[in-house]
Amino acid sequence: MKNKTLALMILIGFVLVFGGMLFYNFYYIKEIRVLRMQLEVADKIGVNVDDDAIYFGKVYPGNTARRIIEISNNYADPLIVSITIKGDISPFVSVSQNEFILEPGEDKVVTYYASTTKETPKLNYTGETRVFFKRKIF
Repeated sequence: MKNKTLALMILIGFVLVFGGMLFYNFYYIKEIRVLRMQLEVADKIGVNVDDDAIYFGKVYPGNTARRIIEISNNYADPLIVSITIKGDISPFVSVSQNEFILEPGEDKVVTYYASTTKETPKLNYTGETRVFFKRKIF
């Protein structure tokens, strides 16, 4: 009897976890956008205006570069937008807003800042930013 109860509890737990994962991935998350990022700390200044990634270009140690992106809600529902940054560039990059609500049809400008210190090694730093578009449920 104890084995059947334990097996039933495990099965119920599995169904709840699996159901939660399905809800999160297929209902709660509407879209995820991934953008590469690049920053080079060097003895000179350089600009890269390509639009296939967020390029901060070349900066002197101790300087800051910024890039602006526009985020739009093209869905019929309000969305919660949250932004994460990963990679070896992440200690240097911040955003003007990393979680906010976008109403249907609304656009918002977000500024990315790459700030280095005088002690930052002269290297090429890369990473990515992920922009999560989540349904506003409550």
